[in-house]
Amino acid sequence: MLVSLCALVCAAEVARAETPSASYSTWIVSGDRVTLRYALPVAQAERLSGSDVPVLTVSKLGNYVLQHVAVQAAGHDCPAIDQGYDLGRVDPLQVGSGLYGFEIIFQCPSSPAAVTLVNHALFDRVPAHVDFARIETDASSSEQLFTASRERLNIPESGPIAAAGSLLYARLGLAHVLSGAERLAVLLAALLLVRSQRDLGVLLAALLVGYTLAVLAQATGLILPRVGLQDAFVGFLIVLLAAARIVRDARAPQTTAVALGWPALLLSLALLAFIVHAIQAALLLLGAAFISGSVLAMLIGSAPRRALAAHAWLLPASLFALLDGFTLPAVLAPMHLAQRTEVQMVAAYDAGALLAASLVLGLGAGAVALLRARRLIPLGALLPDAAAACCGALGTFWLLSRMHS
Repeated sequence: MLVSLCALVCAAEVARAETPSASYSTWIVSGDRVTLRYALPVAQAERLSGSDVPVLTVSKLGNYVLQHVAVQAAGHDCPAIDQGYDLGRVDPLQVGSGLYGFEIIFQCPSSPAAVTLVNHALFDRVPAHVDFARIETDASSSEQLFTASRERLNIPESGPIAAAGSLLYARLGLAHVLSGAERLAVLLAALLLVRSQRDLGVLLAALLVGYTLAVLAQATGLILPRVGLQDAFVGFLIVLLAAARIVRDARAPQTTAVALGWPALLLSLALLAFIVHAIQAALLLLGAAFISGSVLAMLIGSAPRRALAAHAWLLPASLFALLDGFTLPAVLAPMHLAQRTEVQMVAAYDAGALLAASLVLGLGAGAVALLRARRLIPLGALLPDAAAACCGALGTFWLLSRMHS
């Protein structure tokens, strides 16, 4: 009962998790004018409801953006000009489904030697928010980032503008893993299956394979990620890793119940989703049932079969890394970047995510080894079993809550 309550409390926090907070801006610097085109996803705009924008309307949202962006030259603000035609200083734009768009034109007194672009929209509310920016001048164009620690960008009078370096995207990937409850849960569930340093090394190799495949898929353009179903599938992977831990180490009755019961439950949910015409959810659940049955069946076979399939649990770990590798491409979609540019960003981002996963697993394995050496882990396998049960309940909640998001 205590384990179940713990899992439900954790799951309630995870259910509120969302896709990365992002906005998009294009700054066109031409002579003494700077034109800003700013796009904000509807989900991020709703964060403002009840605060600076008490009633979410296009005009109030536009005013919020105007108050939180600026262009400076020679230490002074360049004012936003009235664009006429009853538009005022903020012109609402049609920028695509699910996005609010605005255009603001800043007029500097004269052609400045250099300008500073300022953007602090949403950072006070969502410190992890990222604005993916494109800076265009007469001399060059480059991709940049505005973050809570990087709200100002200095643009020289002439010469190319250096694009945001790979290190910045790697830092985003690092923070993405370390700040995500569901990603940490996957790593914890995988760590429960590690018995030796060799297991840990093979697990890290499986994650590397998954992230590498994600970058290759992005380079070929064969897969278009869908974040909602992706998040739901990550919940399934948490449960599968927890079930693999129970099946591998539990006694026969428990092993059979878990190995047969979990795939059967997924099949039932797939049938229910099909009946209510949720076709994509049904296909996801059907695939999850097939993967679960395959992995768990290998772990409960005869002794020679189990020896051959000792690392079958690495499949869900690789799938997690593959899915997680599509996080940034899904966020970058509204930017319509050149494929080469986007692949470079994704490769750096996923390298940061892999580094974060390695740190979590390495520190976790080190802590477990220290506790075992000092004989501080109580009641033998009870604690790992409780952790596996917690992860299983959390993953199930995540899967079901995200299936309809």
